Amino acid sequence: MQTFYTSIKYCFSLFLITTTILLNAHNGSISGNITDQLTQRAVTGAVIVLTDNNTSTITNSFGNYIFENLPKGDYDLEITHIGYAPVYTTVQVNDVNTTIADFILVPAPVSLESVTISSTTSHAQNIVSGIDIQLRPVENAQDLLRLVPGLFIAQHAGGGKAEQIFLRGFDIDHGTDISVNVDGLPVNMVSHAHGQGYADLHFVIPETVKSFDFLKGPYQSTFSDFATAGSINFNTADAIDNNLVKISAGQFNTLRTLVMLQVPMNNAGNKQSSAYIAGEYQITDGPFNSPQDFSRTNLFGKYRTVINDNAILKFSASTFSSQWNASGQIPQRAVDSGLIDRFGAIDDKEGGTTSRSNLNLELVKSINARNVFSNQVYFTDY
Repeated sequence: MQTFYTSIKYCFSLFLITTTILLNAHNGSISGNITDQLTQRAVTGAVIVLTDNNTSTITNSFGNYIFENLPKGDYDLEITHIGYAPVYTTVQVNDVNTTIADFILVPAPVSLESVTISSTTSHAQNIVSGIDIQLRPVENAQDLLRLVPGLFIAQHAGGGKAEQIFLRGFDIDHGTDISVNVDGLPVNMVSHAHGQGYADLHFVIPETVKSFDFLKGPYQSTFSDFATAGSINFNTADAIDNNLVKISAGQFNTLRTLVMLQVPMNNAGNKQSSAYIAGEYQITDGPFNSPQDFSRTNLFGKYRTVINDNAILKFSASTFSSQWNASGQIPQRAVDSGLIDRFGAIDDKEGGTTSRSNLNLELVKSINARNVFSNQVYFTDY
């Protein structure tokens, strides 16, 4: 009897699977590519919404997207991305066939007149875009961390070492409990005097960061054991639209200079290549009674080329060095007694020097419109 029931269950399951396959075999799909009108480059992270059934997807590194298993009919599509004018269109889906729907997005100013919050996007991500970064002037890449909701940083060494990080009740020290990555390159130092996970982000020039995403909580094993309180993943720009020279100055002998230059490329055929270099120099004495004598030099370069329709090669190199004097942490009793004021120091030579150089090579291949495979090798000298 037991064998009889098992056979019945097996046949019923097989019937359901076969029926599902037959039904889905008559459904179609929508697939396409989204590019930038000015640069002709793929637009990554564009959101495509099927307004008819409130489903959505985002474009991958190649600007590709796909909706599968769609019954025959007309579908209204909404394509949006920060910094581009939205696109609204209707696409017809036939049985079995894949409908190709490519779109070109036109750059447009961001309007803050209205904000619409909806739950239709199933691929919602915690992403801080380039627009968000530009709205807040930053002095260094560590300041970008302040854009993560609920994250706070503090500096007690005059800007020379990694900032103290606090997130969701965690005292993360200098990165012990948060995973930090730049273009897939780990920032956390596995072994360090300040503890495993020390994450000095000062080698990143903030103007080169295109966007970053973040996660809170130890939910993603992808980011290793450092992601106890969360993870942050920075993405540098593959190309810059214009050359940039920036000079800023302020109190306490503060000066910052920045230069970003495009490298001319000979793009033959359909291959799209881009490259740029960036350099930053910064000095300040700080607000302390004893001059900080802080200085930092940053250099960064990135090259990107499209090998074919399914492969992209990226290579970046960076180096930075910094030196400083710090007034350090002072005892409250010294301030209360009048020995020093709150900007004074017991030992004003608690400084140091630090440097880091990185090489990062990544090959990204598109398996299909939904899946991307990445191979990466990197080198760090700290």
